[in-house]
Amino acid sequence: MYYRIENHYNRKSKSPGNMSINLMIEKSVNIYSSPQNVWDTLINPEKIKQYFNGAETVTNWQIGGDIIFIHNYQKQKIKNKGVILCFDTNRLLSYTYWTAFSDTADKPENYTTITYSLTEMNERTKLTLTQTNF
Repeated sequence: MYYRIENHYNRKSKSPGNMSINLMIEKSVNIYSSPQNVWDTLINPEKIKQYFNGAETVTNWQIGGDIIFIHNYQKQKIKNKGVILCFDTNRLLSYTYWTAFSDTADKPENYTTITYSLTEMNERTKLTLTQTNF
């Protein structure tokens, strides 16, 4: 298993007190399955529901299209959402993501980017998850 955390500091201002911080987390795991099976787990709404706290996934999986995750939380429906940035079957999925649980305004600068990258390696698939801008 491969695990890496990086902190990137974007110094848009000369004043350290006004420094903008862009964080990145990256984690890779080797899965003893084909890229096709791993991909299906990433994009199949019924499978997403199993690993994403029962969330209902609404999307057309088209680049530029919306992706919405609807969670039931304390008898309320909470919508987390984003936009599909890349959809390369069995290889790469990337989308922006904003959650109502973040206590931030629903503005583009408050969206994180989530990327799943799949690499075939003999009888397994290396799945790399990268999350940036949070």
